[in-house]
Amino acid sequence: MIWKMADVQDGVAYKLQLCHSQTNQRTLRLVAQGSPEDVNRPADVVSTTHVVPQDLLLRRAVHAIADAVLLENGERFYVESHGIWLLGSEWKALGERRDHAAVPWVTGNPPVFSPR
Repeated sequence: MIWKMADVQDGVAYKLQLCHSQTNQRTLRLVAQGSPEDVNRPADVVSTTHVVPQDLLLRRAVHAIADAVLLENGERFYVESHGIWLLGSEWKALGERRDHAAVPWVTGNPPVFSPR
């Protein structure tokens, strides 16, 4: 699920939380910087971006966000063609055409991918 344009309010700085559910679904969650959800991160949050420019949020341009905004730990993240986020080590392993069992999944479990 992706955020709605109406969720983005003028004058508010937002980050994206990279979430991985118990059912292995990966989503991007919009959170206001300094909000309770930002400070006390839910258990499904794997990582969080730095503040995302509002124009990218309003366009819901996830690939452009991944290109322009680093994670708080300074690493990049990627978004595959169906909107599933991947960390750099995961992206690299998939680019090397490794079997999913050989990919170093950050959570220990692969996300649910769309069928090919």
